[in-house]
Amino acid sequence: MNPNEKYYEANLERANRYHLNLDALQNVDSVDELANGYCVVPSENEGLYIYAFRDKELIAEGKRFNIYRFLILRLFIDKYSTGKYELPKITKRRFTKHNKEEAIDWNRKAMEILLRPLDTYESLLARFKEADEELGWPVWDIETFDGHESQENGKKALNGKSPDYESDEYRVIRYVEEEVWDIFSKKERSNDLQFMFRIYGRKYLHEYILNNHIGAVG
Repeated sequence: MNPNEKYYEANLERANRYHLNLDALQNVDSVDELANGYCVVPSENEGLYIYAFRDKELIAEGKRFNIYRFLILRLFIDKYSTGKYELPKITKRRFTKHNKEEAIDWNRKAMEILLRPLDTYESLLARFKEADEELGWPVWDIETFDGHESQENGKKALNGKSPDYESDEYRVIRYVEEEVWDIFSKKERSNDLQFMFRIYGRKYLHEYILNNHIGAVG
């Protein structure tokens, strides 16, 4: 990643936290310069809008901040899904009662859940169940994604109750076309939605949804 790129320092901090190589994200000026691996191409018309490619295939597009967070997640999954590396020790506490060792254990379990299969909607629901059982971290009252798109306009969350719209993790996911979804968050102090980014590929979408809720890679 270009050190002069916007959000470089914040992404470097996140990459270092998870022992990731930020140089694996390549900044190029146009699609004509695409290379294998992860490449980021700026929009010609909007400075904060970028396109993310993996091995010359478009995998996401949207606001710069959100795309880079998505790519850090991708680097994490690519590295640690091989099973060749020990997971990093993350000390962020999720419960006030946690001490340092308990926090490390909780975060390790969250990362392990994130690295389990996520190819199908059924596997995503299985990971939700594991987060509930292994972490004591239910997400059923937030998530409204039914395998196709979010159930908006007064529909129920996966637990049958009204979604927790005030949660920072609440997202609206809209189907665009085959294997393409748009991600929206709620604007602060508003019922309006704001576009975050577009994801190409079901597995990438499921990884994003799960990580957004359990914060395995934060």
